Amino acid sequence: MDEDNLELNTAVQSVRLYCEGVNNSDPQLISRSMHFPHYRIQYDGSVLVWNSETEYLSSFIERTCDAGWAYSIVDSIEGEVISKSKCHVIGRFSRYRKDDSLIAEVVCLYVVVLKDGRWGMNAGSVYTPA
Repeated sequence: MDEDNLELNTAVQSVRLYCEGVNNSDPQLISRSMHFPHYRIQYDGSVLVWNSETEYLSSFIERTCDAGWAYSIVDSIEGEVISKSKCHVIGRFSRYRKDDSLIAEVVCLYVVVLKDGRWGMNAGSVYTPA
């Protein structure tokens, strides 16, 4: 496996770990998948900033509870190596309620960086209303 593939696979794994973290409300998985502060540019152009994994999880639950969110599934992930320390990863997710009814399909571009010796999402830009 060449170095670009290793970097990209590691960056993609960060996004998968993030999904596992929100599905399990697990701050340790969120901490391993993201760098903080973490920035997110929402569909409407507003910018959200979180300084810790617990702050992020609280905000995620608050933003999704009115819709009855229960879990998300990764539909697809693709990415591109930008440099030895940065990848762009596009994740497509489906959000569901407990009864397995679909809430929304969400697409987000993540900037995944190598910082402090590990890969993690440092920022995201949401393509679709969530």
